[in-house]
Amino acid sequence: MVTQCSICLSSKFKEPVCTPCGHVYCQQCLIDHANVPSNQGMTSTCPECRTEFSLVVPELRYLPPKYHPFIQPAIRRIYADMSPDAGLRQKVKQLEKSLLVKTKTEDMLMKKCEGLAAALDVHRRGERDAVAEAQELEEKIAELEYERDEAVTSLNEKYYDLEEENQALKRDNGNWATKFEALHQRLKESEARQRSLERALAVQKSKQRNTELLHELTVAAHEVAMIGPQAPVFERPMKPMPRRRLLRTRDEDTSISAVASAKRPRISDVQSSSV
Repeated sequence: MVTQCSICLSSKFKEPVCTPCGHVYCQQCLIDHANVPSNQGMTSTCPECRTEFSLVVPELRYLPPKYHPFIQPAIRRIYADMSPDAGLRQKVKQLEKSLLVKTKTEDMLMKKCEGLAAALDVHRRGERDAVAEAQELEEKIAELEYERDEAVTSLNEKYYDLEEENQALKRDNGNWATKFEALHQRLKESEARQRSLERALAVQKSKQRNTELLHELTVAAHEVAMIGPQAPVFERPMKPMPRRRLLRTRDEDTSISAVASAKRPRISDVQSSSV
């Protein structure tokens, strides 16, 4: 059963009346609905289902009595006992409270949903940015890998070139080692030749010294002979010169003669020549 008027939304009907379609309203609410200025006819419609009903009742005096039981007004008053509906009204109130709580919960959930939607949008934007950054990084990685491959190829080529240069240097080193050994051998031969020249020069100097001594003795003997026979003459014993067999080359003889010719004469030689 309906517990409130659908026109005034009151939970208690004031003189409830019923339309032919079965809907219940307050009497004054239905009268106000039927007497609106736009309704100028003898009929009106139900506020809920829009069923048309008549507002007037024919005069019974002008109808035969046999039709009087069938003539009824369109709007009838009803008796509604609302006392058994107290529990229902209590349930309605509880349901209204529950509906209010659910409405608040729904509002809170809507706010959370809006916040989550905003966070989702931020996350999506961040994901798009991250994907774009990842693509850029992948492109950079590909470029770096390409540059690395080129650098490795270039280094390999340089390594092969350096290896060839190293092999060439090793070959040159072997050649220079051979030349060094030859030069070292020539140096040894030159040192041996120099030692032989020094020995020959020493022998030549010794001979020249003996010749000078012999000349001095001859000059002294000549002076003694000029002074007279009374002066005793002391002769210096002469030791025989050792005979050495020297192997001389043409270059050594030339160098010895050049040294002997370049030597400065002694004072005794100069005096003897002047005498």
